[in-house]
Amino acid sequence: MRFNTAQVLDLVRVPKETLRHWKTVLPPIQQRDGRSAQYTFAELVALSVIAAAVQGLAIPISRFTSDAEWLFKEITNWLEAGSSPAYFRILPGKVRFDDSLDGEDVAVVCVVAVHIVVAHLKAKLAQPNEGAKASQLALPF
Repeated sequence: MRFNTAQVLDLVRVPKETLRHWKTVLPPIQQRDGRSAQYTFAELVALSVIAAAVQGLAIPISRFTSDAEWLFKEITNWLEAGSSPAYFRILPGKVRFDDSLDGEDVAVVCVVAVHIVVAHLKAKLAQPNEGAKASQLALPF
């Protein structure tokens, strides 16, 4: 399934200007052009994980520029493998994608639970589109 820009904005919950800026700093989506852009579910998940870190944890988007290709690939592989619990961990100087929270000996770590992000996305996708229903009812005759 592919998602257009309007759907991505709605599902990731970022303004158009934010996504436009992210396209300039995140290599995996740099080649997307405006209205014709199409995104995979894995890309939607990656953008949602990044949005959770940027909006919920106040981590600047620039922190993800060098790791974006890696993160998008990790999420694609993880989804293809079956989507068991997974965590995107942001540590001083590095990021990790793991199936547990064990193993780091650091004082500060930020975590995004990827499996929960996916569950929220799937729940939102399963909801009937109220906007589409309303526009269908507003017939011009």
